Amino acid sequence: VTLLLAVLSLGIGFPFAVFLALGRRSTNIVPRILSVVTIEVIRGVPLVGLLFVASILLPLLLPAGWTIDKLGRTLAALTIFAAAYLAEVLRGGLQGVTQGQQEAADALGIPRWKTVWNIILPQAIQKVIPPLTNTAIVMVKNTSLVMIVGVFDMLSAGRAAVTDPQWPAPYAETYLFVAFVYFIICFGISRYSLWLEHRVTERAYR
Repeated sequence: VTLLLAVLSLGIGFPFAVFLALGRRSTNIVPRILSVVTIEVIRGVPLVGLLFVASILLPLLLPAGWTIDKLGRTLAALTIFAAAYLAEVLRGGLQGVTQGQQEAADALGIPRWKTVWNIILPQAIQKVIPPLTNTAIVMVKNTSLVMIVGVFDMLSAGRAAVTDPQWPAPYAETYLFVAFVYFIICFGISRYSLWLEHRVTERAYR
């Protein structure tokens, strides 16, 4: 459940983050204001608050006869949270791409959407690989908060094992094991990011 929530929230939230980042840098005032308000509101609310909203208020806002299970509501909250933070990271990458890239594409007659998709966005993502990795690691660790709204994740499994009367209550061993698993996941993500960053750098110098 931990990996499922982390991977899906980042994977689903990334496209929304791209649109929010592009909207925040848009010259059109409407998408810029909508993007700014969305990002700032979500980033200003704790993840625990979003989880409670998704768990308690979302079922009340759905039409009659519509239901979403607890895991789906939790995934929705994590996706919104991830999208807002990824959008700010991507915005930093977009600011690092020189304006000359867009001007050169305009001079060649390349459509704006092709310029953004094929030229500007790939460069922006390459520039922000480390902060993107940091956001991914934070999201993996934030999945431990879903226990608050009753989703049975890895930390919940550890607590259930500790309270099992047939076990001699190995508190330290249980939580150390859970911490070790989180460390392995996050360390693996950071090492992959380092390898990816080196590969991108090598390709840039070829």
